[in-house]
Amino acid sequence: MARLRLSAQTGAVTAELAVALPAVMLVVGLILAVGQWQLQQQRLLVGAATVARALARGESQDLVDEWARRLPAHLGISYGSNLVCVRLSQASALLGFERFAGLQVSEQQCAEKQ
Repeated sequence: MARLRLSAQTGAVTAELAVALPAVMLVVGLILAVGQWQLQQQRLLVGAATVARALARGESQDLVDEWARRLPAHLGISYGSNLVCVRLSQASALLGFERFAGLQVSEQQCAEKQ
Protein backbone atom coordinates (compact mmCIF):
# COMPACT_ATOMS: atom_id res chain seq x y z
CA MET A 1 0.00 0.00 0.00
CA ALA A 2 2.91 2.38 0.73
CA ARG A 3 4.25 1.68 -2.72
CA LEU A 4 0.94 2.78 -4.24
CA ARG A 5 1.05 6.18 -2.48
CA LEU A 6 4.63 6.77 -3.54
CA SER A 7 3.83 6.13 -7.19
CA ALA A 8 0.80 8.45 -7.03
CA GLN A 9 3.03 11.34 -5.88
CA THR A 10 5.75 10.72 -8.46
CA GLY A 11 5.89 13.62 -10.91
CA ALA A 12 3.83 16.04 -8.80
CA VAL A 13 6.80 18.35 -8.26
CA THR A 14 7.58 18.30 -11.96
CA ALA A 15 4.02 19.22 -12.82
CA GLU A 16 3.99 22.07 -10.28
CA LEU A 17 7.28 23.38 -11.66
CA ALA A 18 5.94 23.21 -15.22
CA VAL A 19 2.92 25.28 -14.17
CA ALA A 20 4.86 27.85 -12.11
CA LEU A 21 7.94 28.31 -14.30
CA PRO A 22 6.34 30.54 -16.97
CA ALA A 23 4.97 32.89 -14.31
CA VAL A 24 8.34 33.08 -12.56
CA MET A 25 10.13 33.75 -15.85
CA LEU A 26 7.64 36.51 -16.69
CA VAL A 27 8.26 38.22 -13.35
CA VAL A 28 12.04 37.93 -13.76
CA GLY A 29 11.77 39.34 -17.30
CA LEU A 30 9.70 42.29 -16.10
CA ILE A 31 12.17 43.04 -13.30
CA LEU A 32 15.07 43.01 -15.76
CA ALA A 33 13.18 45.21 -18.25
CA VAL A 34 12.31 47.79 -15.60
CA GLY A 35 15.92 47.81 -14.40
CA GLN A 36 17.14 48.37 -17.94
CA TRP A 37 14.63 51.19 -18.41
CA GLN A 38 15.81 52.81 -15.16
CA LEU A 39 19.45 52.64 -16.31
CA GLN A 40 18.52 54.23 -19.62
CA GLN A 41 16.64 57.00 -17.83
CA GLN A 42 19.56 57.59 -15.45
CA ARG A 43 21.98 57.83 -18.39
CA LEU A 44 19.77 60.46 -20.03
CA LEU A 45 19.44 62.36 -16.75
CA VAL A 46 23.21 62.59 -16.28
CA GLY A 47 23.73 63.48 -19.94
CA ALA A 48 21.11 66.24 -19.90
CA ALA A 49 22.55 67.72 -16.70
CA THR A 50 26.09 67.65 -18.11
CA VAL A 51 25.08 69.31 -21.36
CA ALA A 52 22.97 71.96 -19.57
CA ARG A 53 25.85 72.87 -17.26
CA ALA A 54 28.27 73.03 -20.19
CA LEU A 55 26.00 75.35 -22.15
CA ALA A 56 25.43 77.52 -19.06
CA ARG A 57 29.23 77.89 -18.72
CA GLY A 58 29.47 78.94 -22.36
CA GLU A 59 31.03 75.81 -23.88
CA SER A 60 30.97 75.53 -27.67
CA GLN A 61 28.03 73.96 -29.48
CA ASP A 62 30.41 71.51 -31.21
CA LEU A 63 31.42 70.04 -27.85
CA VAL A 64 27.77 69.72 -26.83
CA ASP A 65 26.89 68.01 -30.11
CA GLU A 66 29.77 65.56 -29.55
CA TRP A 67 28.38 64.60 -26.13
CA ALA A 68 24.89 64.17 -27.56
CA ARG A 69 26.20 61.90 -30.33
CA ARG A 70 27.73 59.59 -27.73
CA LEU A 71 24.31 58.97 -26.21
CA PRO A 72 22.40 58.44 -29.49
CA ALA A 73 19.61 60.65 -28.19
CA HIS A 74 17.56 63.50 -29.60
CA LEU A 75 18.82 66.79 -28.19
CA GLY A 76 16.53 69.74 -27.53
CA ILE A 77 17.86 73.01 -26.13
CA SER A 78 15.81 75.94 -24.87
CA TYR A 79 17.12 79.21 -23.52
CA GLY A 80 15.34 81.31 -20.92
CA SER A 81 16.26 84.66 -19.47
CA ASN A 82 18.68 83.13 -16.99
CA LEU A 83 18.38 79.36 -17.68
CA VAL A 84 19.54 76.86 -20.23
CA CYS A 85 17.33 73.77 -20.42
CA VAL A 86 18.30 70.57 -22.21
CA ARG A 87 15.98 67.69 -23.06
CA LEU A 88 17.42 64.36 -24.16
CA SER A 89 15.08 61.68 -25.45
CA GLN A 90 15.48 58.33 -27.14
CA ALA A 91 13.41 55.28 -27.95
CA SER A 92 12.97 52.91 -25.06
CA ALA A 93 15.11 49.80 -25.35
CA LEU A 94 13.19 47.26 -23.28
CA LEU A 95 14.83 43.95 -23.99
CA GLY A 96 12.23 41.37 -24.99
CA PHE A 97 9.46 43.95 -25.35
CA GLU A 98 10.01 45.08 -28.94
CA ARG A 99 6.27 45.58 -29.29
CA PHE A 100 6.64 48.69 -27.13
CA ALA A 101 9.53 50.13 -29.14
CA GLY A 102 7.53 53.31 -29.76
CA LEU A 103 7.88 54.35 -26.13
CA GLN A 104 10.16 57.32 -25.52
CA VAL A 105 12.38 57.90 -22.52
CA SER A 106 13.27 61.54 -21.94
CA GLU A 107 14.83 63.72 -19.29
CA GLN A 108 15.08 67.49 -18.97
CA GLN A 109 17.61 69.38 -16.88
CA CYS A 110 18.19 73.11 -16.52
CA ALA A 111 21.21 75.11 -15.40
CA GLU A 112 21.58 78.74 -14.48
CA LYS A 113 23.69 80.83 -16.86
CA GLN A 114 27.00 82.03 -15.47
